[in-house]
Amino acid sequence: MAVDTVQPADRPINWAALIETALLGSLAAMLLTKVLRGVMIFYIHPRYTPLVAAAALVVALLAYVRMRAIFESAAEPLGKRAVAYAALALAVALGTLVPARPLGAGTLSSSGLDAGRSANADLIADGRTAEWDLLQWSIAFSIYGAGEPLLGSPVDVVGFVFYDAQLAGDGFIVARYVISCCTADGSGAGMPVAWQGGVALPTDSWVRVRGTLGARERNGIAEPILLAESIEPVAQPRNPYLYATR
Repeated sequence: MAVDTVQPADRPINWAALIETALLGSLAAMLLTKVLRGVMIFYIHPRYTPLVAAAALVVALLAYVRMRAIFESAAEPLGKRAVAYAALALAVALGTLVPARPLGAGTLSSSGLDAGRSANADLIADGRTAEWDLLQWSIAFSIYGAGEPLLGSPVDVVGFVFYDAQLAGDGFIVARYVISCCTADGSGAGMPVAWQGGVALPTDSWVRVRGTLGARERNGIAEPILLAESIEPVAQPRNPYLYATR
């Protein structure tokens, strides 16, 4: 009976297995790094982070399986795999090199401040307006329009600065993004702010705005506006998003 005397060191390198080991290992490392650094919340709802971690571990296991085939298996033809390899390599490179950042003023428009229209109205059932976040205020505006039943109510919200050319003086919109599953379905929640502070606040800077709810008329339509009594610069929250489902 013939005996195979070819040793692993004598076999040609299985380049397909080597490339796939590198790509899968890099993908797993990139995902796990983002999970451990706590930046996956910039992309998806926090409830999905454990699923990403589990997927990264599965990918790491696949990388290990392919690694064993680098010298122990016969060479596999690359064929049309090069395109798939290039696409995966590009995705891993972008995920690794592009800093993880939350959505901000650069991707927001005043016409996109409609998060409250599809959110659960039960979020404002308590009536404690001083504790409401921007999503809860957006829900109230979608129900009450200019907010007549809430005029004069206390407001205390945190968000980033977004400028709308139609706001007079030093006015701006204090806003936050609201997501359901991931940033792809994100929409804005915000309040116009009447402020005569004399100092322009940087776009995208985070602030805490306290005051009362008032009203203004724009293009013949009454709209709610936050009459600011104080504006305090704050650090960006660890999780900058609000969620339509809680």
